[in-house]
Amino acid sequence: MKRHIDYFEMVDALKADVVCPVCYLIDKSVENYIDSFLYEGVNDVGMRKSIKYANGFCNYHAWKLREHGDPLAHAILYSDLIENVLRGNISEKIQPKEKCPLCSNELEAEERYLSTLKDALSDDEFKDLYVNYGGLCMNHFYSLIKLLPVKDERRDIVTSIQRKRLETILMYLKEIIRKSDYRFSSEPWGDEKDAWIRAVYMWAGRR
Repeated sequence: MKRHIDYFEMVDALKADVVCPVCYLIDKSVENYIDSFLYEGVNDVGMRKSIKYANGFCNYHAWKLREHGDPLAHAILYSDLIENVLRGNISEKIQPKEKCPLCSNELEAEERYLSTLKDALSDDEFKDLYVNYGGLCMNHFYSLIKLLPVKDERRDIVTSIQRKRLETILMYLKEIIRKSDYRFSSEPWGDEKDAWIRAVYMWAGRR
């Protein structure tokens, strides 16, 4: 297969040993969009028009953007949106003509990285890497499985690795439960200490 930038990003995500490389790369895509918007996009007429057509960002992404600060960018963004409301009948909610730009960015990134992962599993070098570091959140595991034919070695590999990941995290969760018993509470914590956080991520995916 041709190794494009998405392939190498997926390799780096696997080597980072994250819970789900697809979630990880979607988050990076969102952060890159936000950085680009705050750095130069707020003065980009086309990008501001797209945001206006979407009637701003959705609730989640509006607050995600807010976490990055930048009073001037927010002043420009919300001046556009408020002026647009004041031009019409304020009692009638403006219906978006487009999706939230960051929601669209997430969806595009998710489809792209799942496709990259599907194709990369045909590469022997990548396959070995996935066997050692692979695993996904359950949402992206099911999404990837849908992209792979039933009788396909890649499907078998992904399923086998996912089972091992689930079995490992279950073992750690059981250890948390065991050490919560007063009889064993003095035992030192090991790799299981943050397994409950990883379990949430694996089961529910990114926020």
